Amino acid sequence: MTDAAAVGLLSLGLAADAAAVAAAVGASGGRGLVRACVVFGVVQAAMAGLGAAGGSVLSGWLGPWQGVLSLVVLGGLGARAAWGAWSADPDSAPEPLLDSLPALGLAAVATSLDALAAGGLLPFFALPVVASLASIGGVTTAACLVAGWVGQRAGQRFGRSVQLAGGVALAGLGVALFVSSLLGS
Repeated sequence: MTDAAAVGLLSLGLAADAAAVAAAVGASGGRGLVRACVVFGVVQAAMAGLGAAGGSVLSGWLGPWQGVLSLVVLGGLGARAAWGAWSADPDSAPEPLLDSLPALGLAAVATSLDALAAGGLLPFFALPVVASLASIGGVTTAACLVAGWVGQRAGQRFGRSVQLAGGVALAGLGVALFVSSLLGS
């Protein structure tokens, strides 16, 4: 496998949790979706850049908290989305998810902590680190836009049940990342 293919696969893998959050944003009506996708891409690339620049120190410091942060942020976002879908009037518009910049920033950081650790690998590839960071940010943004669009269309077609499912999936992702951090895998 070429280094370019490896960086491409790494980019896709790192984009997965951000894309899941973007799908939930789309299912909740999609307000602020493009902004969220761009922020996710920029933060994902920035965290990988920090990792490439000396992430072993930062990763060692943040590593023990990754599971807790993921549980609190993604679990909280998921619970909020699920509760909003469950308790709302069926005829009202869905409540937007990540409508504030602080909530968006926390979600972006929570979904990009793995990029901090993975960024430490970037100097070992033959590609320039800047090109790798551009790939990570671009792929994350594109994956989030596609997932958000799919989530938005599914939300329009199937209503609040998609928002409820998205909320449960986000909370489940937070729990899975937390459990994974406890088990050390």
